[in-house]
Amino acid sequence: MAYSSVTNIQAELIGTFIEILIYGIYLVVFCKCLQVLRVKYTEGRPTSFMACTALAIFVLVSIHTIMDILCAINTFTTHADVPQYAITYYTIGYQTFVVWGRNIILAGFLALLIAADISLGAYAVYLLAATRPGDDALAGRVTDRVKWFYAVMLVVNLICTILIALKIVMDGLTSP
Repeated sequence: MAYSSVTNIQAELIGTFIEILIYGIYLVVFCKCLQVLRVKYTEGRPTSFMACTALAIFVLVSIHTIMDILCAINTFTTHADVPQYAITYYTIGYQTFVVWGRNIILAGFLALLIAADISLGAYAVYLLAATRPGDDALAGRVTDRVKWFYAVMLVVNLICTILIALKIVMDGLTSP
């Protein structure tokens, strides 16, 4: 099985560049949204809820992108060996918590998933540190634990994103 030669730091930088590209596309969509809302407003149709929602999403997406850019800058200017995942977890977890009306059960579920992911990451680091000289670390248990670490990270991000989108859709269906 061939392994990629892309390091974790390089992957974070590539992800940040892709996010910036997609943010640029989002800016165009946001401007078009404002144009549509302005036309509806001049027709006398109520647009305040939609405008507030569009603005709130724009602010949150902008803050997320700025934080990722700052994390990338911090990673490449200070400690390049320390990943900056915690701030992303706190941000998306808190956003989900607030959007769902500060639901404690949901917060507990997300906290358990995040704790599981952090534990898997710590265990993978421990296994890597316990690797003896001459052992193939990538062929051993480390690779399996890292795969699970990224799988749980993906699940946390997908669950939070889907829950936020679901809440927006549900609130949109119930509003007049």
